[in-house]
Amino acid sequence: MVNWKSKYLEMKLKYINSKNKINGGANPIFSKENMERVQADYEAFKKREADLKPWYIEQQKKNWEKEKEKQKAARDAEAKQ
Repeated sequence: MVNWKSKYLEMKLKYINSKNKINGGANPIFSKENMERVQADYEAFKKREADLKPWYIEQQKKNWEKEKEKQKAARDAEAKQ
């Protein structure tokens, strides 16, 4: 015959031991030092983005003008035929 009380206590002890091994909320990715480094990197990125934005907009305008000229030349060539 099975001794259910000892079986129950054995499983309970096993459960408690496994529960104590879990380290919830101790994720090193979200440590204070790591978050400060990530914040500093993000601020540097935003500063660089702000420095590059006028240049990028200027390049986009130039590309847009070139594309417009190509389209106009294609329409003129098509109209001459």
